[in-house]
Order: sequence, then C-alpha cells, then structure tokens
Amino acid sequence: MRLTDLAPAHPALSAVRTLIIPTVSAANLPQLACELLIHTHALPRLAIVTDAGVVPAVGADALLGGQAHALSAGCELFCDGSVAVLQLRSPLAAGAGPAFARRVHEWARRALGGARVIWLHASLTEEVGGGLPQQHAGGPAGSEVDWAMAGAEAR
Repeated sequence: MRLTDLAPAHPALSAVRTLIIPTVSAANLPQLACELLIHTHALPRLAIVTDAGVVPAVGADALLGGQAHALSAGCELFCDGSVAVLQLRSPLAAGAGPAFARRVHEWARRALGGARVIWLHASLTEEVGGGLPQQHAGGPAGSEVDWAMAGAEAR
C-alpha cells in the first residue's frame, strides 16, 4: 500500500483513532455512507492510495463541486481529527481481498498507531439467509477480513 501526496509523518494522522473503509458491495451503500461522512464533515483528502489489489480508476470528483478538472482516484485517504476514511471507489482485483485487508491493517498499525479499523459492508438478502449465497466482486468478505486481522495481529 502506497500513499501519494502525503508526508509519512503528517500531523493529521497522529490523532486518528478510527479508520473506516467501505467494501464495494450491494448498491454501493458502504461507499455512499463514506461519501456522506466525507462531505458532511468536510474531511480533506490527504492522499491517493495505490495498491496492487485495487483496480486502477479515475473519474470526476463529485465532492469538489464545481472545481474544473477535479479528479478522484479509485482509492483515497481522507482525514481530519480522530477519524480517517479510506474511500474505495474501485473494486478489488479478483482474489485480492484477504491480502488487501492484511496490508490495510498492517499500515493502520504502523502509520496510525494501531487505530481501530472498521469495514462497512452491505449485505444482500441472500447473504443473511434469504436465498443462495452470492459471489462478491468487490471488497473482502467478513470472514476474509477476520482472517486478515488475525494474521496481522499475530505478527
């Protein structure tokens, strides 16, 4: 995981206690919830995040409202105060979920002093007992995150 446009010892990161990350899932609800958090609290973008597991993407930045030529990337870090949001706007590469989750948790432990990491995930009816299980094209599923967290904590 590499951050661009951010000094390694950025003062805003020292106060972070919670890192929120959406998964790319049903109706993009986790991503929309993070966009609402970013916009409502006017969290500044600190970095563009590049990682082998994130499909590269770029598009118009809806949060910068009206600024000409404003772009957003597939993964960006927003932070102000004790909360940071690692906004995923692009899906993860097939099979990359567990390794990506592990890298995020390791980075949070190093750069954020062990901040709590919260993954937002929307569940389909099928996932909670209403039908057959669905394959996820987006972020890591709950069991993958648990596995990655256990692996990162063991190190």
